Amino acid sequence: MVITIMLIGVRVNLISACYYAFRELELGIIRLLLAIAVCNSHFELTSLPMVDGHEAVLTFFAVSGFYMAMILAERNESRSSFYKNRVRSLYPMFLFAVAVSAALLFILDAHPLIDRFYMLEVLRNPWGAIIVLWTSLCVVGQELLFSLRVAQGGGLEFISGNAASLYNCVFLVQAWSLSFEIVFYFLAPFLVRVKDSKLLALSLGSLFLRLVIVMTPLSENSFFLRFFPADFWLFGFGILSYRYYSRLPKSASSLDYVAFILLIFLVLVAGRVGSPYECFFLPMAAVLLQPFIFRAFQSLLLDCIVGKVTYPFYLLHYAVIGLFEEYSEDPVGWQVFAVSMIAAVIVFILFNPGLGGIKSKISARSSASPVPSSA
Repeated sequence: MVITIMLIGVRVNLISACYYAFRELELGIIRLLLAIAVCNSHFELTSLPMVDGHEAVLTFFAVSGFYMAMILAERNESRSSFYKNRVRSLYPMFLFAVAVSAALLFILDAHPLIDRFYMLEVLRNPWGAIIVLWTSLCVVGQELLFSLRVAQGGGLEFISGNAASLYNCVFLVQAWSLSFEIVFYFLAPFLVRVKDSKLLALSLGSLFLRLVIVMTPLSENSFFLRFFPADFWLFGFGILSYRYYSRLPKSASSLDYVAFILLIFLVLVAGRVGSPYECFFLPMAAVLLQPFIFRAFQSLLLDCIVGKVTYPFYLLHYAVIGLFEEYSEDPVGWQVFAVSMIAAVIVFILFNPGLGGIKSKISARSSASPVPSSA
């Protein structure tokens, strides 16, 4: 009888610990759908007019603003603890993905954009080697590679397009978005203390800057296509979106599920929105709808686990595409998706810090619970 009660207690502790280990990432289904949209822009998975990959990344920024505001508000972390947790949760998987991509390029000559010979030529140039290695390992500044190339006489030069830019020569080409995320993570502990009115003013100023870029010849310059001051509004409105959520009644309503269905629909059809409005359409929809979607699914374990898998899927999908393009005569979308997802799940299991904490959480909960007496 005692053993049965103890086993039941361990099972309850395991379920509870798993829940608290995984629940830290939310809006998982939406985030995975956005990651699939990015993959779809690199290799067609579906003929649906899904949102373009760049606009999907912009929507990620709005979700990130919401999520970071939630973490800093609800966990009451110190600034140093917040920074350390971000590094632990993101950087090991990033380095692993860089190592995988580099190994595929140098050993199998598999890369979506360049071949091994061209990468070696770039690395022989001192400036090329410094820039590629810095942005591949430290990420920050990788978006600048869209505007740089190695000059014939050595050194670097700015270009307006990206066809021959150094962007093609990094091991993890989609990691430019992580550069923006890192800058935002650095600012986030300060931003969450800014009053609504000031944060709104900063965000509107950033949005106005993006509008100026979109409506002028600046939009033809790749430097301004990925320009953090002009994209800050996404993070800022994401924070404000969380503050709106925090004022909502906590019980879910039918409106929340309508918002969820609507955002999925918009992700699937946003590709039909023409320029110059495409970069505003889905991100603004996410800002408006994510408080209700979060309220509906914040306790759903499946949504949290899906959110965990999204990050490694985003990191690894381009390497998988490179493998298929190199070694498969006629690859199809479902194969690329399936292999990318399997790889993401494996990396998630290997690197997810939540898994490492389950055992300690179970032990702590078990030791805190009194052992039933046999009397």
